[in-house]
Amino acid sequence: MTINDLSKTYESPIDLAVEWTHDYVIMRQGESTEPIILNDHKLAIEESSVDKVVLVDIHKFNLHLTLVLEEVNRIMKPNGRLYISFDENRPMKRLFGFSKLKVHARSLDHIIDMLNKQNLLLEKNYILGDQQIVLEVVKLESDVLKKKIVI
Repeated sequence: MTINDLSKTYESPIDLAVEWTHDYVIMRQGESTEPIILNDHKLAIEESSVDKVVLVDIHKFNLHLTLVLEEVNRIMKPNGRLYISFDENRPMKRLFGFSKLKVHARSLDHIIDMLNKQNLLLEKNYILGDQQIVLEVVKLESDVLKKKIVI
């Protein structure tokens, strides 16, 4: 199973989904796909218009994870789903600005903190073959939900 197989599990033909890797971004709806321009860490996509975002192999991204999550939060609809994949044995120094960092409990805590700051809630995590970790995240619908979860 790959991250794309996992993310398509609950995808309907009317869902608008974005797949973002270190070299390309595409938008898909049903069987159709369209390349998306990434300009200065901003995607040419309307605010709150996307049902699902898949970040593939974030350990290869050249952007800081905070910038990526800010943009994901901007384009994703309330209750939208975000899937984040990374290799647990790969350095993630570019994402956090650290000189040396491999995924371990501290870096996962750091990712969760970044998600929380964007009103994104880690719902599930998966370990796929070859040391690939996938986080399934939901965009909180409102501040009311946020307060109930924190309390």
